[in-house]
Amino acid sequence: MARPKRVRETTHPIGQRINLVLSEKGIPGDYSALAKHFGVAVTSVYGWVEKGRISKSRLPLLAEWSGRPLDWWLEGSSPIADEELEENTRILAELRNWRLRASSRSQAVIDQLCVLAQANALREEDWTLIEQTAAHLRSRR
Repeated sequence: MARPKRVRETTHPIGQRINLVLSEKGIPGDYSALAKHFGVAVTSVYGWVEKGRISKSRLPLLAEWSGRPLDWWLEGSSPIADEELEENTRILAELRNWRLRASSRSQAVIDQLCVLAQANALREEDWTLIEQTAAHLRSRR
């Protein structure tokens, strides 16, 4: 059973965008996959996430990898609020963790929730319900 990767916390907009795209791709915190794609060391990717230090020559490849325009990567503001990014990333990681231990019926439901979450199709009350369900299931252990 694969262990979920740890998402690095960051306040830098480029790092937040990297975390967002990794989460959308279904590989939150998998900085080694990103490093392999770019042919760099994982420590370099950590620098991108934590400090936004990325070579200008790599920016077009970053846009291509993410499917996002280059100006999206260079905007000064965060793509979504820090708190929302952290909360969404935490909840998605928890859903994926459930999936690893879940029955096939549970896996189907979790997959549906992940697709909706990645498409930003869940409203605030949906996230609240998911969070309450997660707390309920944790308390039963």
